[in-house]
Amino acid sequence: MRRNRRTAWSRALVRENTLTAHDLIWPVFVIEGQNRTEAVASMPGVTRYSVDLIIDKVKEAADLGIPAVALFPPGKFLAMAAAILYAAPVAIKIAADGIRSVAPPTVEAATSIGSSRWQMIGKVQLPMAKGSMVLAANQGLLFVLSMVVIGALVGGGSLGYLVISGFAQGELYGKGLAAGIAITALGIMLDRITVHTAARYGRAENE
Repeated sequence: MRRNRRTAWSRALVRENTLTAHDLIWPVFVIEGQNRTEAVASMPGVTRYSVDLIIDKVKEAADLGIPAVALFPPGKFLAMAAAILYAAPVAIKIAADGIRSVAPPTVEAATSIGSSRWQMIGKVQLPMAKGSMVLAANQGLLFVLSMVVIGALVGGGSLGYLVISGFAQGELYGKGLAAGIAITALGIMLDRITVHTAARYGRAENE
């Protein structure tokens, strides 16, 4: 035990769990312009600040002992970018696995007739991995949809905003519940549409 307590960081690691200001990150929401503030409707008590006012907030965080500040710029673009970045790894992984699962004899046959790399991908591997492509699109859409509520926290609006504002205010609880049900129904609908489209496309090819 003495070895674990030799340095300050190791003592902090093995001691009993405590939560102090040094363990926190202060989220600060940014707005364009100068000397501007704007209340965040979806989060009562939270305000967006222009860049010149953020300096004072950073100093306040330092005075409180908070070691880090997370900046969140406004707008729907940030919410859309976050949703796409969240969904992209899953969709890319499924698509890549589908392309790699194409039978080696098929790839060798395409190579033997002089197919280029892009012809191999576009004319051989992608069509034969159609099921994986549909699954990648399906999962990508569902992962994007799962970020709707989180995106509303940074100005995404839409159904996510209704969920947050509804559950944040007791008198609007029903509105938040209805928005949550709508998001779930939309996810189920998108899932069924992609699966049905893929099945219909497969039947058309077989005919």
